[in-house]
Amino acid sequence: MIEGGLHVRGVSLRRPLVITLEPGQVMQLTGLVTDCKRKTDLGITARTTEHLPAGLEVVSAEVDNLNVCVKIHNSSRRPVCLSHRTVFAELHYSGCSEEPELEALVGPSHEADILVEDKKARCLIDSGSQVSIVTESFYRAHLSHVCLEQLNFGLKVTGAGGQQVPYLGFVRVDVSLPSDVVGLNESVNVLMLVCPDNEFSRRVPVIISTNALRHLADTLQTPTHMHSIPNLYIH
Repeated sequence: MIEGGLHVRGVSLRRPLVITLEPGQVMQLTGLVTDCKRKTDLGITARTTEHLPAGLEVVSAEVDNLNVCVKIHNSSRRPVCLSHRTVFAELHYSGCSEEPELEALVGPSHEADILVEDKKARCLIDSGSQVSIVTESFYRAHLSHVCLEQLNFGLKVTGAGGQQVPYLGFVRVDVSLPSDVVGLNESVNVLMLVCPDNEFSRRVPVIISTNALRHLADTLQTPTHMHSIPNLYIH
C-alpha cells in the first residue's frame, strides 16, 4: 500500500501528487481538515465508480475527528494515471445542509505552457522531482536536431511510486518559462532525460524539476533581475 497526499478545500495537503496506480494497486490518501470548528458534524461520503476513471473504485472513505482517509483500488488490467481534480469522496457537515460541500480529491497538478528550443510544450512543474524529463515522442518530433547524449555513469531514476523510470539518454536544451510562473520571461539551459512515453506524458510531455528551477533561481539572482524575481520555493 502506498500513502499519498489528499487535497481537500480548506484541508492541509500532505503533498500534491501526480499519481499512477498499477493494476491491482491500492492507494491510501490522507489529509487533515484545518478550517472546521465543529468536529462532530463532519462526515464523508464516497463517490460511486461512475465519477471515477474506468477501473478505479473507492474501497473506503473515513473521517476520524479531523483526519480524513480515502482508499482507492485499481481493479483494471492497466495502469491508471490521475493528474486532474479526480473526486473520490465528499466531505460535508452532516448536521447542516446549507454548508458548502468539501471535496476529498487529488489536487490539481501545477502545469504550464513553456518553450523548449522555441517549441511549445505542456509541462508539469514538479518541485518534488530531482530530474527534468522530456518524452521520447516530443524529442523525435521537435528536438531531433539536438544531440542525444549518454551518461558516462550509472543513474537510477525512481518514480514517486517506487518504480524505476527508464531513459534513452539526455539532452541540453534552452527552456523558456512564462512570466506568470517565474515572474518574468527568462530562458535557461537545462539538462533533460529523454524517457519513453506513458499515459500522462502523452498529454504533458515535459517535467521541470529542481535542477531547472535552481538554475533559473541562480540566473535570476543578478542586479538586473533582483527587482522583478518572485520567491521560488525549492524543497
